[in-house]
Amino acid sequence: YLQETYRAFLNIVLTNQIEGLSYAQIKRMKLDKVTKIGNTIIITYKIDLEPNNLGLKNAPLTFRFVDGVSDDKSTNEVFCMVCRYINE
Repeated sequence: YLQETYRAFLNIVLTNQIEGLSYAQIKRMKLDKVTKIGNTIIITYKIDLEPNNLGLKNAPLTFRFVDGVSDDKSTNEVFCMVCRYINE
């Protein structure tokens, strides 16, 4: 259940980041880089996608946090879910 919920939130984050993408299923994720500038942390993944409405095979997925919080609600929910999973 947690895995499917996690994937669903990742798909929401991705469709929010890529204009015109109505649905995407992530096949693979690989950490690309983590950058810290002042109180901002940016985490970028390279992802491989299942077939989708834009025909994209891969894309970046970026999480941006200022003072530990993202301006995207779905991103915050994904990371809260990951933290709960790790703590169990």
